Amino acid sequence: MRGTATGETNKEAFDAANLQRLVNAKSDGGVTPLHLAALHGHAESLQLLLDLGASVSEVTVNDGSTIDLIGSGSTALHYAACGGSAVCCQLLIAAGAHMGAENANGLSPLMVARSWHKTGAEGVLSKQPEGRLLILPSPYLSLPLMSIVKIARGMRMEKNLGII
Repeated sequence: MRGTATGETNKEAFDAANLQRLVNAKSDGGVTPLHLAALHGHAESLQLLLDLGASVSEVTVNDGSTIDLIGSGSTALHYAACGGSAVCCQLLIAAGAHMGAENANGLSPLMVARSWHKTGAEGVLSKQPEGRLLILPSPYLSLPLMSIVKIARGMRMEKNLGII
């Protein structure tokens, strides 16, 4: 019985490590899920990724295989600025994204917003936040994550056994 408890603990630690790698996984050009959620204005997805430990400091790279219209060295905040989502910009800033970060083209997120004519994002990016912004936790994480994983595994197992 003691081995089972230790095995469960190791499995949960393994799942947490895998989740961390998945959340910060990079595709071509160093683009992460956080970059894509920010670019497309998916604030709920962005908040969930942040809650799961996505890094706001990951930057894109010039790997020769992708066309990066924003520029290599861009953070998720650069991508949110390009997409024009003021809400995504606010969430990233509240999570610690650096508003003055410059990409390889020397562009800050504010400069990216201006170059893409994203006036909604310009307002958020042109003023320094006053103190720490309060961001409520994601409604998607109302259950502990490992409980959700266990439920999903149980459902898969029941489905495979033909119970459901």
